Amino acid sequence: MKNEAIRNYIYLNGKFMSTKEINPLEYMWGDTVYEVVRIRDGVAVYIEDHVERMRNSAKLLGHTFSLDIELVEDVIEQLIERNSENNMNIKLVATNFVAGGCDFAAYFINSFYPPVEMYQNGVHTILYNTMRENPHAKTMVREQRQAINREREKVGAYEALLVDEHGNITEGSRSNLFFIKDGKLYTPPSENVLLGITRKNLLEICREHSIEVIEKEIAAAEIKDFDGAFITGTSISVLPIATIDDIRLGSASDITIIKLINFMKSRATDYIERKKLEVEKDNRLLQEM
Repeated sequence: MKNEAIRNYIYLNGKFMSTKEINPLEYMWGDTVYEVVRIRDGVAVYIEDHVERMRNSAKLLGHTFSLDIELVEDVIEQLIERNSENNMNIKLVATNFVAGGCDFAAYFINSFYPPVEMYQNGVHTILYNTMRENPHAKTMVREQRQAINREREKVGAYEALLVDEHGNITEGSRSNLFFIKDGKLYTPPSENVLLGITRKNLLEICREHSIEVIEKEIAAAEIKDFDGAFITGTSISVLPIATIDDIRLGSASDITIIKLINFMKSRATDYIERKKLEVEKDNRLLQEM
C-alpha cells in the first residue's frame, strides 16, 4: 500500500518517526476519522474548527477523541519545524478506537492548490450516484473514494457531485456545493452533507454581507436553471464550476461568486495574521519569565 505520508517525519502516539519507517494507512483498522488542515505561512488555518469536527465525527461513530487543541497545535508546530515545510496540508487521523482512547497520527500529504486559471475559468464536474453513509462524520471509506476517483479521472473531471437515491445533489465527493440564482445562494440542507469548515466560514461571510442563503433539496434536473455554481473546501476555498456533465454555467464571471472568493481570501489572511500575533505575544511572555 502506497505511503501517503510525505516529507521526513510523521507523528504517531507521542513520537516523531521517519516516514520511511511507517505507513500510516497500514496502521489503521476499525473506525477512522480524519481532518485535512491547510498550513499557510506556518499557520494551521482554522485548526480549532478542524479539531472540533474531529471530536464530533468520533462521537457520531460512538467513540471519543479527547486530545485537546493545545496538544494538536503543538504536534503541528513540531511537524512544520522538523519537516521545514510552511505551506502544505497536514492530515490528522484518529483510529483504532478502544475504551479510553485511540491512536492519533499527523503527517504531511501531497497537496494540490488550483492554479489561478481554474478560478478564472471554472472547473469541470460530473454527477455520480452514491451517498455517504454518515454525512456529518468525516471518515475513511476507501472503496467508495476509489470508485469515485476512477470515474472522475476517466472523464478528466475535477470533482464528482454526489446524487442520492431521490435524484437530489448533496455535495461534492471532497467538497461542499453551492448554486447561485439572481444573487441568492442555494445549497443542500445541512443534515444531508458534511459540515465543511470552509462552508461554515462562507456562511458567516454571507450573513455579514447580507447575501441570502437558502438551504433546500436540489434535484439534478434543476441544474440548468441556475446562473452558476461553486464548490468549497480546505485546499480550494471557493472554486467556480464551469460545467456539470454537459451543462455549462457562467460561474467564473458571476459577480457574487467573485466577491465571495475575495471575501474568503481576506478572512483567511486575517486569521493567519491574528494567529501569528498570538504566537509573538506568547514568545514575548516566555522571554520575560
